[in-house]
Amino acid sequence: MSQALLPAKPGAIPPDDALRARARAVIPGGLWGHLNAARLPEGYPQYFASAEGCRLRDVNGREYIDFMCAWGPVVVGHRHPAVEAAARRQAGQGDCMNGPAPVLVELAELLVGTVAHADWALLAKNGTDATTACVTIA
Repeated sequence: MSQALLPAKPGAIPPDDALRARARAVIPGGLWGHLNAARLPEGYPQYFASAEGCRLRDVNGREYIDFMCAWGPVVVGHRHPAVEAAARRQAGQGDCMNGPAPVLVELAELLVGTVAHADWALLAKNGTDATTACVTIA
């Protein structure tokens, strides 16, 4: 069990607060970008210890339902057994190759075959690539 999940002693700094303080010493603003919870109400969780299915647990031991689906990509829940098995299989073949794997073509074929009005599928690895593609098409 992570030390952060152990019950805090009376008067002790909660694990989330301690992590925020440590982060401010080594990360600009304590956490960069939209995930920084510093401006949110007191007690809002910044650091999470685990997730399974639709549930998240913060480092203070509180449990939440993840209505955000990890900001979109976790539509079948955290640590879904079939997704985890597929990721392990792919990682066993290569995790950062210099070009795409055959699963890229297989996924594009599945998308085009599933979406009636889709003739092509374009996959992007991040928002910048997706935005660049949209601007190029426009």
